[in-house]
Amino acid sequence: MPQINQNNYFDQVSPVLATLPVAMKEAHASIAEFTQNGADWSDYALDPEFFDTQFNLLSTVLAKKASDKPRTQSPKKKPVAAKTDQPKSKPPKTNATSAKDKPKTQEPEQVRSVPVGYTLLKSFSGFFGKKVECKRVLNLYRRIEKHLVEDRIPVYRDEVERVHTLLIQYLEPLKKQEFITITPGPNSELVEDIQQILESMEVWDSIPLLKRFIGLKGDRPPKEKVERLLKTLSRKLDKGLIDKEDPYLNKLKAIRKQLEEYLGEKAAPIAVDSVGLK
Repeated sequence: MPQINQNNYFDQVSPVLATLPVAMKEAHASIAEFTQNGADWSDYALDPEFFDTQFNLLSTVLAKKASDKPRTQSPKKKPVAAKTDQPKSKPPKTNATSAKDKPKTQEPEQVRSVPVGYTLLKSFSGFFGKKVECKRVLNLYRRIEKHLVEDRIPVYRDEVERVHTLLIQYLEPLKKQEFITITPGPNSELVEDIQQILESMEVWDSIPLLKRFIGLKGDRPPKEKVERLLKTLSRKLDKGLIDKEDPYLNKLKAIRKQLEEYLGEKAAPIAVDSVGLK
């Protein structure tokens, strides 16, 4: 696929414009207005990031359509598609990534990191029933739009798409108001599904502490910053707030020793690699 730029944007976007996501259609309308339908690109210099984002997203859309064509036209795929309608093929659906297909668990799964779909849903859940800045909601909408277009949500895509559909209803007021309250309305089932997902896993308590420690990497990090981390780390370790099964428990103990030495008479430099972190 050709690289999308000012010279070929309008030629490339025309055949697929009707199928583009709402956000890309709106961006296209703005580009058409700013450039007088490609006649004058002088506004590009004022906000190149806006234009380049649209160019990159369009490239992704075109590449995906090009890769899909052989599969849809291949005669070998037709028998497979027909078989998926048979009862015999239904059991694999239990492995789908939708929240409804996942059994409820008593205890959340402890993980080192959560998938991007989980992160987007968690951000959205923080808006329910609260008065929030419209720009925050718009930013989340654009993040979701970008991840969907680039096909970067392998887990919980169904729920994220439902959130995307819900946010589309708020686009107009989001652009005109400063604050807004997001309500589930008829989408209460979506709220329940999201809550089930958020309760299904949680990051090990050690991970945020490890990230803060990595952030100290350097010859002489500020003493106040080190003291705050040491205070938090010591409180969690002394009160048993870090799960004994946490795989990084011993690393946290080694980190505490390093922080104490840094603040003590030795003033030993902090070395992230010394506790096995990169």
